[in-house]
Amino acid sequence: MRWLRTLPLKTLVPLAFLTSGFLLIVLFYAFVLPVVTRSISDFNKRQAEALTQVEQGQLITLLALNDPTEISRVIFFASSDPSVKRMAIADENGEIKYASRSRLIGRSLDSMLLKYAVDTSKPSLKTGEISIVTLEDTPGTVVAYASLPFESNGQLKEWILVSVLDYGQIISTTEDLIIYPSNILALFFVIAGFVTAVILRTKLNRRLLPLVESARKVAEGEKGVQTNLGGLDEFAELSHAFDDMLAQIERQQHELEETIENARASSEAKAAFLSSLSHQVRTPLANVIGFLELLQEEAPNSDSSLYIRSALASANTLLGVIEDILEFSRFERGEALVIHETFCLNILTEEIVQSFLPLVQERNLDIEVTSTDDAPIWASSDFRLVRQILINLIDNAIKYTKTGTITVDISVDEAIETGKLLVSLSVKDTGTGMEFKEKEQLLTQLSNSEETHLVPETEGDLGLTLCRHFGSMLGGTWDIESTFGKGSVFTFSWLVDEVAPEEKAPTPHDMLKVNLNILVVEDNTINQMLMRNILEKWGHTIEVIRDGEQAIERIKGTLIYPDHTLPDLVLMDLELPGLSGIETTAAIRELSDQASTIPIIAVTANVSNEYREKCSEVGMNGFVGKPVNSQVLAVEIFRAMHLNK
Repeated sequence: MRWLRTLPLKTLVPLAFLTSGFLLIVLFYAFVLPVVTRSISDFNKRQAEALTQVEQGQLITLLALNDPTEISRVIFFASSDPSVKRMAIADENGEIKYASRSRLIGRSLDSMLLKYAVDTSKPSLKTGEISIVTLEDTPGTVVAYASLPFESNGQLKEWILVSVLDYGQIISTTEDLIIYPSNILALFFVIAGFVTAVILRTKLNRRLLPLVESARKVAEGEKGVQTNLGGLDEFAELSHAFDDMLAQIERQQHELEETIENARASSEAKAAFLSSLSHQVRTPLANVIGFLELLQEEAPNSDSSLYIRSALASANTLLGVIEDILEFSRFERGEALVIHETFCLNILTEEIVQSFLPLVQERNLDIEVTSTDDAPIWASSDFRLVRQILINLIDNAIKYTKTGTITVDISVDEAIETGKLLVSLSVKDTGTGMEFKEKEQLLTQLSNSEETHLVPETEGDLGLTLCRHFGSMLGGTWDIESTFGKGSVFTFSWLVDEVAPEEKAPTPHDMLKVNLNILVVEDNTINQMLMRNILEKWGHTIEVIRDGEQAIERIKGTLIYPDHTLPDLVLMDLELPGLSGIETTAAIRELSDQASTIPIIAVTANVSNEYREKCSEVGMNGFVGKPVNSQVLAVEIFRAMHLNK
């Protein structure tokens, strides 16, 4: 460095200027330009993805509506963007159904992609997914793939949207706008001297760095980024173009967010409608089933017994359809939960088979239950899911069987895990059967929890769709054996917790041993009559109240008047005028120590897990769903009175 100190100023100054200019150019090419280029490239990919998301949402809706004119219009306007070189929609076989160029329609998607030297091995897309592929040999060109799932004639189809977008001109223009002025300014700095170098450095810092910083912020996903550079130079033009591009993307993202919010609101509205449907439909149906059960008990061997059983079976079938719809909706919303409770698999199977007897007899079929073990099989699992699976399998077997026998088989084996049993439920029919290809396809779809549609003979069948979902929730496996023209065997196997056999559940006759004073809080007159008939038949004393306020006043009266006594039990409807059943229960629990211990059982058509949890939180002692099953009601009353002692 000694020679530097002795170097003449006339040499040192030019050398310093030349060195500074050289370093400026090196730094620009080594750091600034790559950052800007990479940021713009990343931005182009995000723009392509955002544009594709918008087109994807529109095209899925139009494909579901089967509107070719509107689909062609959307593709036409999307292709008017200079960056869109090709756009096409292909079916599952790769045949182009819609395209920006009419001559492409009917050709294979591979032929279109080969024109741009695109690898024809398309990426594997999940349902609704978007994939952006960059072409290394063609800078600035990207290929966007978008899954287009839609339902047509009861079948789920999954076409693909392919867009070829060319951002090379934008990248090239951007690089030119940055490189050319920078070289001129650097050269001018070397020639003009120190002052010019300072001005050049200041100008670069003031004009170029905001663009770089904005590009970096965009690359990090920050919203609302604007450079807002004034002036008339190239940097200002680039800034305006950059800001306009960002504003356009922001608008598209905002529209997409609104679309997502509207879809969410639509889903919530559907959930609210189904919740209302559950109560409004189940309540009158509960009355029909309840009175039919009373008639069946009154005249078990009369001439009208068969008619009553047939009507009761039809009502239970209708209830099962409603339950399928509601369970499917809860599964879509992610609200379906597995609830483990102890139950006897033999009893559950026999009850389900008995409910199908009128339908089986009407079709001149036979139905039987077989088991590998004569002893009752007790287990801990979600018997509601098991019941729905078995009901739908039997219903499916009856649907495709004209003559012969339907056999429900129960088999149990010890599992590898201690305390576990491997239970298998098989439903065998002598119906139409399936070809090998159809059987394998159906088995694959039954075993795939991500699929949402079933084909061959079960096309459009909500029951088997639910079987797949419920089987997935229980963690079970499926097996199908079928011979065309001879019948099929559907087998579902899953692990359950082995439990000790429970004592025999109480029957209505057992309830006659204790005369209870029962307060029924129910606003529906027909429901009041049904509950009164059931309970008085068991020998209990019934008092009916229509709303929650009256129920609270009735309990308060026992605290004021010595001759008034607390009821032994309260059966509380949840949907009441004024205060709900849950609010009424909470208020009763706060009245006194005695009132806080009165057994209260919820009786409601709202049988979701949410309502069960709410009832438990306010201190209810039991839960009975409508339609009221007398055996279930007897069990709940027995448990509530037993636990209250």
